[in-house]
Amino acid sequence: MHFYILAGGKSRRFGRNKALFVIEGKTIIERILSAIPPAQQIFIVTNSPAEYAHFPWPRLPDHYPGFGPLAGIHAGLVHSPFDWNFFLACDFPCLKSSVIDDLLAARRDAQVVLPETAAGLQPLCGLWSKSALPVIENALQNRDLRVHDVLAKLVLHVIPPADPEALFNLNTLEDLTRLSTHFPDL
Repeated sequence: MHFYILAGGKSRRFGRNKALFVIEGKTIIERILSAIPPAQQIFIVTNSPAEYAHFPWPRLPDHYPGFGPLAGIHAGLVHSPFDWNFFLACDFPCLKSSVIDDLLAARRDAQVVLPETAAGLQPLCGLWSKSALPVIENALQNRDLRVHDVLAKLVLHVIPPADPEALFNLNTLEDLTRLSTHFPDL
């Protein structure tokens, strides 16, 4: 299994690259990487490889640049020799290894294994099977770029995370206010 960090977004609502936003001395991407179990093969999926040149992990471009996170999942699944791979968005500043461990321990009798919080399904923190590739490819070719639309066509195994707050998404500058409950020095 490979781990793919999806870091190709334009961060329009946030105003700058969320992955490289520093919270208490660590970038968000560094926080995410520290939650991944040791000795895993990690790739950063990005169309801006120079921004991540200081990290030791290989960078992988999208086959469909500008098509959003679905294109990042596609790039990882095409790249990987493994049937199952773990995908993480670069905007989970509170991510904990327990969330990843729970997903890795879940049964894989579906095409996608992911958590669901009160905010809904979290498709950018989960396991995706290569069996989802034809549906993803079709969606990309038809410019149906909404991940949730693709999920509706796949078999899902959904689990409740033990710590839903660990899946807090940082999307806007206003979200920093809510994030300050986790990081008082923010």
